[in-house]
Amino acid sequence: MKKLLFLLLIICGFLSACEDKTYTPKPKVYMRMEFPVKSYQTLDTSAYPFTFRYPAYAQIEPYTQKDEKYWFDVDFPTLGATINMTYKEIKHDSNLVGYINDCHRFINAQLTQASSVKTREYRDEENHIWARIFNIDGANVPSTCQFFITDSLHHFLRGSLYFNTAPNNDSLAPAINYIKIDIDSLVTSFRWKK
Repeated sequence: MKKLLFLLLIICGFLSACEDKTYTPKPKVYMRMEFPVKSYQTLDTSAYPFTFRYPAYAQIEPYTQKDEKYWFDVDFPTLGATINMTYKEIKHDSNLVGYINDCHRFINAQLTQASSVKTREYRDEENHIWARIFNIDGANVPSTCQFFITDSLHHFLRGSLYFNTAPNNDSLAPAINYIKIDIDSLVTSFRWKK
């Protein structure tokens, strides 16, 4: 009797498990990012031959290499992103051409992974600012935004945005777009010291 009851329970269990249930997989989701409220502060120190506005939620991290005393990072710790900034003094015209060619070489190295490159120029003749911003679209592009700023006579500054993770720009798109606003603010507020 106990064996028959046990067998009956097993059969009922199998029959109830064989219902026609439709399985719907959950869509792939990405980590939710919390963005700080936009606010800016000015980098104005005797350590650098320029000033600019940068986000209050970012940190300036100087490089420790002796040869490159004006190189630094704008670090976004809550977003896992960094803008690498490199400065070069222009000593003659061929330096400027070489620095601009280097920028284009770094961008061209990403073209195999890029779907498009959009270029914008910014000029402020009164303050001797000439900038070019490159927005690089593509799913696995390591640096989605690069730019340079120069006065074309004495100073040249280059910036590249990187995230501290494997490139998956579809999921990083909100953070990329958020930081691009900060890059625009940096470029338009940039001033060379006399």
